[in-house]
Amino acid sequence: MTFTCNICGARNTVEALPTEPATCACGSNVRLRALAHLLSMELFGESLPLAHFPRLKSIRCAGMTDKDCIADILVDKFDYTNTHYDREPRLDITESHPGLEGTYDFILCADVLEHLPDPLSTLKRLKQAAKPDATFIISLPNVAHLAVRTMLLFGRFPKMERGILDKTHLQFFTKDTAKDLLTHAGLRVERTLTTVVPLEDFGNGLFTKSMMGMQRLAVAALPRMFAMQWIFIAKPAPQ
Repeated sequence: MTFTCNICGARNTVEALPTEPATCACGSNVRLRALAHLLSMELFGESLPLAHFPRLKSIRCAGMTDKDCIADILVDKFDYTNTHYDREPRLDITESHPGLEGTYDFILCADVLEHLPDPLSTLKRLKQAAKPDATFIISLPNVAHLAVRTMLLFGRFPKMERGILDKTHLQFFTKDTAKDLLTHAGLRVERTLTTVVPLEDFGNGLFTKSMMGMQRLAVAALPRMFAMQWIFIAKPAPQ
């Protein structure tokens, strides 16, 4: 399997594409490259690797403990600062930051809001920090997935090491409740995308490939039941 990295632009040949492990020499994985693709499409209308983004210092953005493979490129391309929760430069998105109002051109919340005790208040603060035409890319797990529904049918709601029922998740969302969250935060959802369960993490044999194909068909037909994640592209709603 051959692909071009959406982060560094390198051409790679691999046997499998698991979601979380790094599959490019730059350290990127499938999830990070997908976010880079979405960001490129929203900013430039085409899929460019981050390394090929034009240098636009008029675009201001902040990372939240971004991986070096992303941070090192963005600091060269944009007016970008990689912030941290526990060290300087520090940015705690659960706190108010009056000095940042109307500052940022785009905000990525990838697998973030489900870990917070009050995601609505956090989103409202992020909206205040965004410019009126800023782009939000927000991903949230789908608790209405068939696997979770089946476990609930048998009276089980286990805490797991990762995935939809990750033990660190404090919030759980369906498509409708996720959209309600964004709406109440003052955002207008423009597009909704889905992801599937990364079966490639368990191997790359013919059976796995067949199951992935069937899963994609199922998501296309019944996304509320088979999507693992919702990815929302949103803009601040007019006042």
